Amino acid sequence: MKGKFFANVPYLNDVYKKEQQYWLHKLAGLPDKSHFPCEPHKDRHQERHIETIPFSLDPVHARKLVQISNDSDARLHVLLLAFTSVWLLKYSGQTDIVLGTSIYRQPSEEDFINTVLPVRVQVQNEMRLIDLISLMKQTVSEAARHQNYPFELMLKQAGLDSGFLDVSVIVSNIQDEQYLSGTLSNFTMIVHREESVLQGEIRFNAAVYSADTVNQLLEHFHVLLEQSLADLHSSVQELSILTEKDRRIIACSNATSAGFPEEATIPALFEECAAKYPNHTAAEFADERLSYQDLNRKANQAAHHLRRLGVTAESVVALILPPSLEMIIGILAVLKAGGAYLPIDPDLPAQRVDYILKDSQAGQILTVQSLSLPPGTGESCEVIFLDDPMLEQYSSSNLEHVIHPHDLAYIIYTSGTTGNPKGVMIEHRNVVRLFFHEHNRFDFTCQDTWTLFHSFGFDFSVWEIFGALLHGGKLLLIPKLLKRDYRHIVQELRNEHVTVFNQTPSSFYQFMQEELEDTGEKLRLRYVILGGEALQPGKLEAWKVKYPGTRIINMYGITETTVHTTFKEIGTEQIQANQNNIGVPFSTVEVYIFNRQHEQVPIGTVGEIWVGGGGVARGYLNRTELTEDRFQTRRMGDRWIRLYRTGDLGRYLPSGELEYVGRRDNQVKIRGFRIELDEISAHLLTVESIKEAVVSAREIEPNAQILVAYVVIKEGQEAAFDPVEIRQYLQTRISDYMIPSVLLPLSKIPLTLNGKVDYEKLDTLELKQQAKGVLTPPTTEMEHRIAEIWKTSLRMDRIGVHSTIFDLGGTSFDVITISKALSEELGQEVPVITLFTYPTISMLAKVLQADSPVTELSAESREASIEEGKRARRQKLRLLKK
Repeated sequence: MKGKFFANVPYLNDVYKKEQQYWLHKLAGLPDKSHFPCEPHKDRHQERHIETIPFSLDPVHARKLVQISNDSDARLHVLLLAFTSVWLLKYSGQTDIVLGTSIYRQPSEEDFINTVLPVRVQVQNEMRLIDLISLMKQTVSEAARHQNYPFELMLKQAGLDSGFLDVSVIVSNIQDEQYLSGTLSNFTMIVHREESVLQGEIRFNAAVYSADTVNQLLEHFHVLLEQSLADLHSSVQELSILTEKDRRIIACSNATSAGFPEEATIPALFEECAAKYPNHTAAEFADERLSYQDLNRKANQAAHHLRRLGVTAESVVALILPPSLEMIIGILAVLKAGGAYLPIDPDLPAQRVDYILKDSQAGQILTVQSLSLPPGTGESCEVIFLDDPMLEQYSSSNLEHVIHPHDLAYIIYTSGTTGNPKGVMIEHRNVVRLFFHEHNRFDFTCQDTWTLFHSFGFDFSVWEIFGALLHGGKLLLIPKLLKRDYRHIVQELRNEHVTVFNQTPSSFYQFMQEELEDTGEKLRLRYVILGGEALQPGKLEAWKVKYPGTRIINMYGITETTVHTTFKEIGTEQIQANQNNIGVPFSTVEVYIFNRQHEQVPIGTVGEIWVGGGGVARGYLNRTELTEDRFQTRRMGDRWIRLYRTGDLGRYLPSGELEYVGRRDNQVKIRGFRIELDEISAHLLTVESIKEAVVSAREIEPNAQILVAYVVIKEGQEAAFDPVEIRQYLQTRISDYMIPSVLLPLSKIPLTLNGKVDYEKLDTLELKQQAKGVLTPPTTEMEHRIAEIWKTSLRMDRIGVHSTIFDLGGTSFDVITISKALSEELGQEVPVITLFTYPTISMLAKVLQADSPVTELSAESREASIEEGKRARRQKLRLLKK
């Protein structure tokens, strides 16, 4: 509110210079705005719509407040500001609190310069309430002494917008709500006092807060007030805003104690299945299959050899293998010998493989003779070929077990912020209780057929492999080149009568689209288990209509908590709600939501997900400090529990179920792969021409993300910047799924007023990228038609006919998109496998122009009878097996 003298204020005199200096100092380096938790799905950019909810303070609390304030409205105002700052802290854990308030009411005939007072305090957990009240009194007094400085000018000079005061507090007896009209507060508490009666209202922006949320916030305020007024000498840390209802819901959700075979190990359980189902098919790949008896025999022979080499409990044995029966034999052999298996995808860059082998101190490498390891790989390791006939000379009998439930079962390396991956150590007990416990929500049997769809370096594979082999089921291994050929996958699932299908949501959406268009016999799936990334249940409606009897399970989990942590069955109600409900904790698992001060937050409040119980890993290999930071033992009620802090954000719903909201750090999940964006940035900064690098995950369409690298080129190095060459360089250092699809050169990285990377501004930049260097342009009509589709799909302005989709930043999902677009454009089928076999436009144009036999074979196999189709499929798989 501005008086008539506002335009004539002498800003340059000493008084105003002092006031300017005060506010610029007070508002420097502001944290994220202080706000109450709102609905995660609310859009703060919607048009403001103010609603009001009245409230009354408990008479006992009101009398106590009036008594403490000595019947002074000004002191009451200070008390309410102090309690509101604690109220805010208890949700987010943010200790730097900024509130809005107003100057005290002025006589109407007077003019004044400013009406708004920002109040900023540092609230420490160990601080006593009485000391916080004293600090708040001093802060309000200082602000009042410097109140004659225009709020609009204050904002402009501090580089703030009028919405930075999200929460405001006023006492109507001495302040006027109209004084705050320029603040755009989303939550204003107005308190009215009549003698010892305190009533008020919350005026809130309904575009940000729901009425239910505001009522819940008020419940928590009453709880806080009761505790605070009972003892003003209590520390902030001792206070809680959780209601009895909150505590009851959280306790009930975490009542997950369940018995499981605590003395069992993975090889012992597998051997029980092998004895019980000796002639059942255990694993199948292409035209090869192994019964449980044969798989156990071959694994025993390899295990005896490993044992002779000194492998025993806690020994680390690396496996560098493509999907194959040897992979399964090798995993079981290591476990039977007593060691921990270390899965390494053979497609990883040699530098990354070398780092993992050295960091893990693996003593042996299991592989096959047909796979060429890069020169120098694992120089200190002994290489063992699982297809070596020499292994046949060893005994096929089960080995004497030398391991215990707390011994290592496997180590999986995940992305790390330093530029190098970190090894997660999982014990046998972690895996055993995942499958065998009381109150099991699944009914897996020996009649089930599972697919091994995921890389064995991705922990979803643990669920797939042992879900089949520890229940006597069949494990169908899918060749890597066919994992994105969803038409083929539909055929596989139909022909092999697959009953348990595990997918990341983004993969399943693609598969589902293909299957729903298919006119063949319906699949026999009993379970579709989704995990690895956030789910959009609304996308599953058509599938649920076609397959109402198939159970759809949404699972949330992290490598550090052994694959799966929570369970939620998705039905019609969940599909219609389209909320990423991740359900309730698995048996033997507990889940808590903490703020930044590691305190539990109420139901409905977003915080960091912490996981405890039987799934929590031993820690990170050779990373003591990181293990101590991420795995912490904390007191929960009357007991101590070891918890893993996930970095994921979530909240408890009133039903006691959990909702996944996102991440609190610079980690993302794309197609189920966990990626530390800082690791990619670290590798980009090793490129000679790059001065600065920031990587983000951009959503290019609903539920479809790509990695985008924003880079600043060193002066004089502009000509050397070539996205294709940079990607080829990155391919020698990091996994394919971590390579940015787009590299955008910028003059500078945009920053927020607080000096942080402005990701919102980056997300508005056009993703069109220019090809560098000399390109061979399309010449034939076929090349031109293919090139146009590639340019659209890959967001390129120019494309040469000798570049591959992956050279240009494409992903496996781009291959699927291009396959479909080409099929529609050309009026003939262009299978995904054709794009892998003929990866450049030049090669692809020639084969399509010539009416390639590859395309004919694919079409022929679809029209053939089931038996003929199976024979064609077996032939194709034999060609693909490496």
